[in-house]
Amino acid sequence: MLQVMMEDDGVEVDIALAMVDGQLYAFRDICPHMAFPLSIGYLEGTKLTCVGHAWTFDIKSGRALMPPIKKNLALYETKLDGENNVWVKVDPLF
Repeated sequence: MLQVMMEDDGVEVDIALAMVDGQLYAFRDICPHMAFPLSIGYLEGTKLTCVGHAWTFDIKSGRALMPPIKKNLALYETKLDGENNVWVKVDPLF
């Protein structure tokens, strides 16, 4: 996984990027539970485990998996162009 910082109107947001089976995923790089950076977590397929308290999320759907919680990930649309550029649509930021 890779962490990048995005800025819009002076607001900075950390975004995590992950490539799984040729598909690029982007999500806010903060656990909705205790604000640990998700980019240092463990990724098995599309299942992401936060290193903070082992909460797990599906980075494809953003859905929290374990424990059964209602705090999902903020996902962002991604696009790879033919020149190896990565585009992330971070709108709205939050």
